[in-house]
Amino acid sequence: MRVTSSLITILISMLAITSCSTQAAYKVSSELTAPYYTDADNQAKDDKDLQNKLKSLYKTQIPGNAIDITAYSGEVLLVGQVPSSSDKTRAAAIAKQIPYVKQVDNYLTINANKPVLNSNSSLADKAMARIKSQSDIDAQYVRVNAVDGVVYIMGSNLGNLTALNKAINGIYAMEGVTQVVNLVKPGDKDYTESDTYVD
Repeated sequence: MRVTSSLITILISMLAITSCSTQAAYKVSSELTAPYYTDADNQAKDDKDLQNKLKSLYKTQIPGNAIDITAYSGEVLLVGQVPSSSDKTRAAAIAKQIPYVKQVDNYLTINANKPVLNSNSSLADKAMARIKSQSDIDAQYVRVNAVDGVVYIMGSNLGNLTALNKAINGIYAMEGVTQVVNLVKPGDKDYTESDTYVD
């Protein structure tokens, strides 16, 4: 009888265990789990926020400007036109006052009459497509801007720098390009085809 009673207890226990729900007793808020952002996504958001902050500051502190701003990981690129050389200097100084700005590349030109921004998003898109066509470049870490026929390339940790140079040679050959300014800063993940790896 004891054996039968023990067997029944074991069978009931097994039945209870197998019929347990696999669902958690509580749910985690989707606000905590979604959307999932990568480092590149967070960097892009930070860069966009910095660009918007500078646009707002320039609108109030440098009236009549035609400044286009590109930011990448604390580096700021200023292109376009301003009314005077003092405005050009002031634009860089304003950017440098923001604590997380590490460097300002000031390519602003002076137009005392009426500053005009001749940006060309189509040319920038074509240049970015040329960069993306290189299989060893992680384009999410690249920023491209085009103004007055000059293509500006920024980024870091994008991968194969030899492939980037091939893309830049191709960009030079594109219609409407007069110059390419390579502002890419080599990072820990960057390499050239001449680099050798030892296991």
